[in-house]
Parts: sequence; C-alpha cells; structure tokens
Amino acid sequence: MRRAYRLAVEHNIYPDNEIWYGPPTFKQAKRVMWNRLKRNIPEDWINGRPNNTECVMPMKTGHVIRVVGDPSITASGGSLQTPSSAGVIG
Repeated sequence: MRRAYRLAVEHNIYPDNEIWYGPPTFKQAKRVMWNRLKRNIPEDWINGRPNNTECVMPMKTGHVIRVVGDPSITASGGSLQTPSSAGVIG
C-alpha cells in the first residue's frame, strides 16, 4: 500500500482515484491490514487522523487509502476485477 501510494504520487495519478486493499470481507480487511497500514504509513503523509471505523486514511496529496471488503475477488475465482478506465499500480 505504501508503494502504491508513492507510485500514485510519482506518476501524477489524479487524487480522485482511491487506493484500495480489498480481501473478500471488510472484517478480514480490517483485521489483516488496517493496523499494519497505520504503523507503516508515515504520519507526515497523512492528512488529519485515519478513520478507524471506515478504515479510511486521507493523505496530504488528496489521495485516499481505503481498506474495503470486495466480494468480487471471491466471485471471480480470486482475481481482482477492475474497470478498464482505472489506473492499476502493481
């Protein structure tokens, strides 16, 4: 996630494109990734305080890092389906 954010900034990805981490359920996402994100994203990158209820971290650049549950990952056999217009950073 940190790398995805850094690449979004370096490549001028428009801030309206959110950066998501999404296992099949929100509960899994929160349990597995949220505290790790809060520990590893430098505080000087974050705009205000992370929202612990919705697992949203607003960044000073205008980008948003969001932890979500994405049932389409399970429904698609484990592959992430993204809209063709979305910028995907690997």
